[in-house]
Amino acid sequence: MNYVVDLQVPDEVLIERICGRLIHKPSGRSYHVKFNPPQVEGKDNVTGEDLIHREDDTEEVLGPRLKAFHE
Repeated sequence: MNYVVDLQVPDEVLIERICGRLIHKPSGRSYHVKFNPPQVEGKDNVTGEDLIHREDDTEEVLGPRLKAFHE
């Protein structure tokens, strides 16, 4: 038996989630500015190293991707 799950999420929610993501590059740990903020702003909770905002996690990049998805 096969199943398909169709998650329908408003674009505004996707944009908020993706654009707020922060990454600790060496470990891959992820944080979110609103939903899972680091204990110290901009710093990894474990190492204290800087967190990055991925270049493709912007509304300018995400907008065309969402448009292509909907088409």
